[in-house]
Amino acid sequence: MQHDYEKRLRIPACAHCDLALYSPEGLLLAKGYQRLVSGARGPYLEMLPENVIRAHFHVPEDQRYRLTSPTVYYVEFRSNCPSRVKAYLQRRLTDHNDYRIGRWYIAPADLCVTGGQRALEASRSHQLPLIPKPKL
Repeated sequence: MQHDYEKRLRIPACAHCDLALYSPEGLLLAKGYQRLVSGARGPYLEMLPENVIRAHFHVPEDQRYRLTSPTVYYVEFRSNCPSRVKAYLQRRLTDHNDYRIGRWYIAPADLCVTGGQRALEASRSHQLPLIPKPKL
């Protein structure tokens, strides 16, 4: 099935080194990214460690085991704001995607650009259909 991620992306699909990326609440999460990667669960923006505002993320209590486990594929982080944007720090390679060790990944659907516009427009299949009003 062909995905339309690049058509719905409101930011360049290739590296844009200085673009500020925010949570829906306006917390700055990253400055720039390297590329768009299509994973098993949709598109992700790949970032170098220096792109990520690390102080604006934390590892949730139930995910702290990932910091020391040698078998996990990634460490999960959440943004320090009500939206709890999920970010992954890749630790191991997988067979099913093109993620790179030491890179960070955030879904563009969870990010906003200056002005609050989402970096990825919602797909029509994820929008609720209008329900016609009953005739009285």
